[in-house]
Amino acid sequence: MKKLAAAFLMGTLILAGCSADAGEELDGVLQDTHAAEQDYRDVQSQMEELEQQEQGIFESIMALTQDEREQVGTQVEEAVALVDERLELMQTEQDSVESAEEAFAEIDTVIEEADEEFKNDLTALKEKMNERFSAHHDFTTQYETLAGLQKELYQLLPDEETDIETLQQKTVEVNEQSTVTEEAVTVFNTHTEEFNEMKNSFIKKVEQSEE
Repeated sequence: MKKLAAAFLMGTLILAGCSADAGEELDGVLQDTHAAEQDYRDVQSQMEELEQQEQGIFESIMALTQDEREQVGTQVEEAVALVDERLELMQTEQDSVESAEEAFAEIDTVIEEADEEFKNDLTALKEKMNERFSAHHDFTTQYETLAGLQKELYQLLPDEETDIETLQQKTVEVNEQSTVTEEAVTVFNTHTEEFNEMKNSFIKKVEQSEE
């Protein structure tokens, strides 16, 4: 699975032109939001490692000969356990992003107190970050759907009554959902990058207004 982008980048905001108080408040909102996403950042490498282990087990299962099929049950159990572990990490990630969303909501106060020349820029920042949060919610849904299909595929493998056609159909479902999930990752990453670009442009605008 393609990794998610790092959480939005921090940047020092000195917004005297926006009023010192509003500048400090915006800086505080971004720092709180960034801190709330710490768990999200922490689980990324763990998720990738589990996915690699799981892929290795799946490939091992598919390489077994007919005489080695008794090993399938044990390996399937391992693969399913890894899926469950990934879903637990996904829940941690989701909780972290939801906490960040709550922290970022405080930007409404900053917008209210900002000078008129900065209100539109701050509102655009708010909208872009909310699009980012929405994209992550969609990604989470797609990821959980994919994990469910993967478990179904694994659990078909040790069943001697499972025919090739059924396995092929389930594999197609997994691959199609994997594509949908990858697309959701791309959308989330794009919104993250766009937010960082908008934030950096806003910082430059504020700095120029104070020259």
